[in-house]
Amino acid sequence: MQTITVQHTTRYEYVRAVHLHRHRLVMRPREGHDLRIEQMTLRIEPEHAVTWVRDVFGNSIAWVDFPQPAAALLVESDVVISRLAPFPTQEMHLPARVPYPVSYGAARRVCVSGTFVYRR
Repeated sequence: MQTITVQHTTRYEYVRAVHLHRHRLVMRPREGHDLRIEQMTLRIEPEHAVTWVRDVFGNSIAWVDFPQPAAALLVESDVVISRLAPFPTQEMHLPARVPYPVSYGAARRVCVSGTFVYRR
């Protein structure tokens, strides 16, 4: 097992307070059979409200709304990920081959009023 730490910081500073529109943050890696999130912290300034949702691809999305104008925006993310051994693979196998035309043995053939019916 391998442990990875991802740290991200974004900081914007403005000359004067500005109105911040809704932000869409994709800061959380997608978990799977070989990747697990052990810990995540998300720090956002200024005052805000966060709503977490999942998109159609399984990504965690943070929608962030800011009620007041601000002269700076800070987004810090720390994620600790455990990466497990690769998922075991299996060698591809050839599909079953069926001769054509299909021939049924006598045990599978039944004659019902002149028509052959095949049993499985």
